[in-house]
Amino acid sequence: SLSNIARITSFAFTPNDSFPGMAAAKFIVEELNDTGIIRMRKNDSVAFGTPINKIVPAISYYATPAAVVFYLGDSIAIPLTGYDTLDLSIRPIKVRVISQDTKNEKWYNLDFNVHTMNGDLFLWDTLTTAISPQKVGEQKALNMNGTFYFYQNNGFRPRMFMSQDKGVTWTEKTITGLPTNCTVRQITEGPSQFFYAQDNKLYLSDSGYEWKEAATLDIQVMAIYMCFNEYIWFSGRDSEGKARLYTMGEDLTPVIQTNIGLLGDTLPLNFPVQDFASIPFTSSSLHLHNLIAGGYDRRGEITNALWSLEYNYIYDTYHITDMASESKFPPFAGASISYYGKFLYLIGGIHDDRSFIEDVYVSTNEGMHWTQVQDTLNPMKPGAFVRRYRATTFVDSTNLYIIGGEDFTTGYSDVYRGKMNSIGWPEIGN
Repeated sequence: SLSNIARITSFAFTPNDSFPGMAAAKFIVEELNDTGIIRMRKNDSVAFGTPINKIVPAISYYATPAAVVFYLGDSIAIPLTGYDTLDLSIRPIKVRVISQDTKNEKWYNLDFNVHTMNGDLFLWDTLTTAISPQKVGEQKALNMNGTFYFYQNNGFRPRMFMSQDKGVTWTEKTITGLPTNCTVRQITEGPSQFFYAQDNKLYLSDSGYEWKEAATLDIQVMAIYMCFNEYIWFSGRDSEGKARLYTMGEDLTPVIQTNIGLLGDTLPLNFPVQDFASIPFTSSSLHLHNLIAGGYDRRGEITNALWSLEYNYIYDTYHITDMASESKFPPFAGASISYYGKFLYLIGGIHDDRSFIEDVYVSTNEGMHWTQVQDTLNPMKPGAFVRRYRATTFVDSTNLYIIGGEDFTTGYSDVYRGKMNSIGWPEIGN
């Protein structure tokens, strides 16, 4: 016997070769007394740029109907064949389903949203073209609790500029207590203080510009990598000349990191000690991660280093993994990496032939693999941004900042602020 039920059980858009993302639109079918509703799942929208004037619906039914008719606007009625494309930009949209025995029918309203802006588009502002009026040599920017700090040393003495409005205006502060030959790229923000080490001397600062010598260490510091899980992580040579990876807490006592995935407790020869990128982030598994990427090793050779450091809070243990062979990323140095919108972005840097990295690279899987972005319609860098390395990038809740950098003859102190359209959009219901 023929079915007397006229009901839609699922609704979707059929993907095509040009827009395979159509199938990502998720719909729900609600059954009401007289009229049902087919609408987007909560907080979903059809992706920006999807051509909804050429849609082939994919519909499932409780029982094969005798007929299905789309009513577009006030005057267009189109029987559904399964092959014709429909212009769903004409609103309102109603769908009429007629049962197999033609005795019953069900009407549905089709309701969905289309993004009117490209959620992946970056919008850029130039906040200042020059923080420092002086010639800028070696430099580095830091973000401590929303206050920005810009350090530079052009060979005479270190200088520091501070911004309390997130990069718009800057005020110079006189630095005291640091050596005149301070390597400012080694200055690192800790949990509550700034750290700097030179040879075996450790310096601390609460303000960022008033420094004091805090300790004489029994090791020679090679590189400070980051503050990770409330500890400063750095490499150094002990009295026997062995290179090791250390941590330091508030007691300022260096602790050798053992049993974390390195070969013994000696730092691998290809571990970077200069011009590396280091970025902490919380992974999709909610574990604390830090990526150390690129740079020069202690032989002076440029590397394709990709070391992933993970903290397991359940067992209070660390593990470091060498991902370089898996990623197949070419050797590079002086790049900057930020974790923004759940992705890692690599900006700037140089290759081993000293050519500049022109394009931005994006990793969607926490640094394992990287994709080169060459989309001229969606620039991942500011229009005024010139190629460079040793720039600083960091993020706040909604913005990505790029500050300074160098080429082989010039140092920069410009500041750019970028925002991806989708970052900061509020969640809304239907």
